[in-house]
Amino acid sequence: MKYATQRRIVEAFYPIMGKLIRRYMHYEVESWFNRFTTQVESAFTWQFWRNLFWGGGESTTPQLLCYIEEVFVIAHGSGLLIGSYSKNNTADMNMVAGMLTAVKSFMGEVFQNKGDLNTIDYAEYKIFIHDNFKYYFAVVVAGLPNERFKTHLRSLIDDFAEQEMPTDIDTDSIDDTMVASVSDKLKHCFENNEL
Repeated sequence: MKYATQRRIVEAFYPIMGKLIRRYMHYEVESWFNRFTTQVESAFTWQFWRNLFWGGGESTTPQLLCYIEEVFVIAHGSGLLIGSYSKNNTADMNMVAGMLTAVKSFMGEVFQNKGDLNTIDYAEYKIFIHDNFKYYFAVVVAGLPNERFKTHLRSLIDDFAEQEMPTDIDTDSIDDTMVASVSDKLKHCFENNEL
């Protein structure tokens, strides 16, 4: 009898514990990876030796263990695609924009807009959401981005929004010409930029 009760408890908690352990392991691996990346970036580089002997300077080692797969600019509310960039052109951009808008809206309703959705983890990808007034950016990153990568990505998105995005965006103004123009600018910005 005692064995049967224990077995039912284990069967009931097994799926939940598996998810918790997987999330915990993902968090720990990501934390370790960030610490490891920081140590590798600061050790045995020219900057390291220069700092060791002469002092000063900032590490300029590039982050090579993650990269941008896709970038979407999506109108708030309507979910219309304003522009996109894809490294491999693997997905229907309009469908992805609609799905991201649906997930973002659902999470806003469930949590009564108590904060912004900033990151979605999916398999080996992270989708970073960056809100602006009339639109938002969704950036799909493969790999394990560290804090320096995230900071640089935020800065790059802010600069792009300020310098390259049209100021008169509304649902009626989004047409094929605007989408093509913003997509070309995204491609130029994200294809030629080392993060």
